[in-house]
Amino acid sequence: MYIIEKCLIKNVDAKYSTSENHLWVKAWSGKKSIIDSGSASNAIAIFKERTLAPRTVPYRLITMRDNIVLAAINANDADSFKKYAINAIGFKNKEANTSSEVINSCSATIETPITQATQVKLLVSEAAEKLQSAVTSHKVITRYNSDRESGGAWLVTSITDGIMSNSDVGITFSSHTNNINLLVANKYLNDECHGNDRCPWTELLGHNKSYSSIDEAVEMLVKISKQATQEELKLLAS
Repeated sequence: MYIIEKCLIKNVDAKYSTSENHLWVKAWSGKKSIIDSGSASNAIAIFKERTLAPRTVPYRLITMRDNIVLAAINANDADSFKKYAINAIGFKNKEANTSSEVINSCSATIETPITQATQVKLLVSEAAEKLQSAVTSHKVITRYNSDRESGGAWLVTSITDGIMSNSDVGITFSSHTNNINLLVANKYLNDECHGNDRCPWTELLGHNKSYSSIDEAVEMLVKISKQATQEELKLLAS
């Protein structure tokens, strides 16, 4: 869960969060200040909607459990947080040799002798490398389910990593089905006609289909995703 707070002092830097923590209070009375959402990216989108009007008093979005600042906005430094609302991807030219970073989640470092889990790890690692080679705007993170028989490589689209975070764009594999799946959330699709799987939280259609190879999945990702503009690429790189 997340909470929206406002500062009691005007015209200060919205990003500060530790030395003067006592100056922050709930933005509104009642439930409007609380966001009950498992996804940090969805919480940031809701925060943006609720603080859309220009403000001289800073507003910030924090996690209720850890008091981590996910976003903040006022008239002074709103641009610092624009990139978290960009739902587009930058892709590299095939000739380019540069690559983005691959992050391994904690669960991904556990070795296991199970053959199925080894197969999953190999395919997820391959998916991460190929996403890394194709994408210029985002880092890539790998993670696995607790049984080690399914996992995926995902673009880092959230400011935090956890349940429901960094789950907008990814390639997954399960040894139970032997399916390579490409998942793209509705907000990243360049046309809603590519959606076939309704999200239970947003009720919007996202892309969730099986492909015969990781290369085919990456090729389809390039075709159906919103392409980041040069301005958006600069913000995503900041």
